[in-house]
Amino acid sequence: MSSINGDKARHNRINKGKVVRRERMRVLRKKLNADAAAIAVLAPVVVEKVVTL
Repeated sequence: MSSINGDKARHNRINKGKVVRRERMRVLRKKLNADAAAIAVLAPVVVEKVVTL
C-alpha cells in the first residue's frame, strides 16, 4: 500500500528502525576505532624486513 492509502504507520516504523540501526552502527564504529587506536598506541607492531636469497 502507498502512503496515500493509509500505510504511513508501516512506512514510519520501518524508517525509525533504519535510523536506530544507523545510530547503533555509528556508536559501534566509534568504539571499534577507539579500541583500535588504543591497541596501536599500547602495542605498536614492529615490522622486520625479511631478506630472501
